[in-house]
Amino acid sequence: MGVFMLVAIPVAFIALLAGFLIWTIRQGEQERNK
Repeated sequence: MGVFMLVAIPVAFIALLAGFLIWTIRQGEQERNK
């Protein structure tokens, strides 16, 4: 369980960060297309 937490926390953090970046870029593209 300890090893799983060591791997899961940074992976989840990176996934959240990537998702936030993708969402921000998409919002910017929508604003530009108006």
